[in-house]
Amino acid sequence: MCSGCRKPISKKDKKSKKYEEGVTCPNCYDKLTESQKSRFRMRQNQIYRAKLLGKNTFFKKNLNKVYLSKSIKLTKDPIWSLLKNVTIPASTGSLFQTFYNLVDTWFAGKISAEAIAAIAKSFPIYFVIIAVGVGIGAATNACIGNLLGEKI
Repeated sequence: MCSGCRKPISKKDKKSKKYEEGVTCPNCYDKLTESQKSRFRMRQNQIYRAKLLGKNTFFKKNLNKVYLSKSIKLTKDPIWSLLKNVTIPASTGSLFQTFYNLVDTWFAGKISAEAIAAIAKSFPIYFVIIAVGVGIGAATNACIGNLLGEKI
């Protein structure tokens, strides 16, 4: 996979004079700027040095082990830590949604009273869309929970 254009690289491409490992391939050689090529060369140099030292680079890590290793055990973990791990992200999301609505209303108020009326009239439609999304998410979580519960 070419780091410049994200397209697959064939054996023929690797033999080309326009191919540079981790930097360019014949497909993107003429499309990339020199600063982009320089960045890609620097990154490739860091990867090469890490290999020499025997260190694992970010690109080679098993992302499932790195990011998904901390799973929540609903039946074994203490209830307060579970509540903290689940409610803080949800509350943060709701807080930012509220900030978005406040800023939207403030900017609309700078335009005119009709702009605020338009936001007020569109709110029920927006609310229905959010409610449907939350409902589908809750139903999906319940189905996944039931399937996981059957396996235990």
